[in-house]
Amino acid sequence: MSIRAAKDKAILVGAEYNPSGIVPFPFQDTVDKIDELDLFYLSNMPDEVSGAIFFQDGVFSIAINKNKPTVRQNFTAAHELGHYFLHKQWLVDNSQTGLVDYANVLDSEGMLLRPDAMPTDEDSIQKEQEANNFAAVLLMPEDKLRQFWNLTHNVNKCAEAFQVSVVAMAIRLEKLGLV
Repeated sequence: MSIRAAKDKAILVGAEYNPSGIVPFPFQDTVDKIDELDLFYLSNMPDEVSGAIFFQDGVFSIAINKNKPTVRQNFTAAHELGHYFLHKQWLVDNSQTGLVDYANVLDSEGMLLRPDAMPTDEDSIQKEQEANNFAAVLLMPEDKLRQFWNLTHNVNKCAEAFQVSVVAMAIRLEKLGLV
């Protein structure tokens, strides 16, 4: 799958599960509409883990580290939804491992990496890049972001409104050519 296809899928998911364009994205409302998907916010996850997605007994389960800042939880939830919508068959085929996304890279400007997805594993790196791009588009839809940016011209205010990190917002604004 291409990065463009991942972004396009996020637009479709946003239109289907958030047709009113609510900001921030309504994760629980979305998950409630998908019978095979559960979302858990857990306080007992290791600090180095931001989130994970697994498939077991016909159900996809997303776990988010509740101890992380809200903006990190939001991006992680969107990222894991990206894995669900983009990599569902891979998750079914690899139900013994699932995908665990670690904070040491997730909380920086770098892309997500799992311990089993070092830079030599191009397929895993591609999956993480796709999920990151999906998350950015889902959380910060271009039309809503352009409207808000035109009102504020302030990265911090945009990040606060969309409940994402300033770094995530700055990257999205830059990719849209707004800054």
